[in-house]
Amino acid sequence: MHIALLIIGGLLIYYFIYHIVKNAVRDGVNEARKMSYTDENYKKNRHRISQKICPKCGKTYDIDYPKCPHCGNR
Repeated sequence: MHIALLIIGGLLIYYFIYHIVKNAVRDGVNEARKMSYTDENYKKNRHRISQKICPKCGKTYDIDYPKCPHCGNR
């Protein structure tokens, strides 16, 4: 009798954990799909280098520059 209750309890726990994880993964995938580029945005921005903003002058420049080309701030 005790073994049957343990098995049933284990199956219930497995069932609930399985569905919690499955729903969390599904929600994460749906959220990632919402945030992904549309084809038009991807084609327009695929060759652009990421930019960062200089804290001193506030202008943007390519992230691979060692310092701001506008004011020389590092």
